[in-house]
Amino acid sequence: MKSMQEEQYEYNKFMSELFRKAEEVQRDFNNLSPENQRRVYDEVGKYIKLDSLFAFFQRINQ
Repeated sequence: MKSMQEEQYEYNKFMSELFRKAEEVQRDFNNLSPENQRRVYDEVGKYIKLDSLFAFFQRINQ
C-alpha cells in the first residue's frame, strides 16, 4: 500500500504530464486548417455523445 505522499506524488506527476500533452494537442489543433478543425470537433462530438449514451445505459442497468 502506498503512503499518502507517494499517492500525491503519483497524482501530481500524472496531472503534470496530462497538462503537458493537452498543451501539445492544442498547439497541433491550432495548426490545422479551419475545415480540419471542424472535422475534429465533429468526430470528438460523436465520441462524447456515444460515451454519454453508454454511461446512461450503464446507470439504468444498475
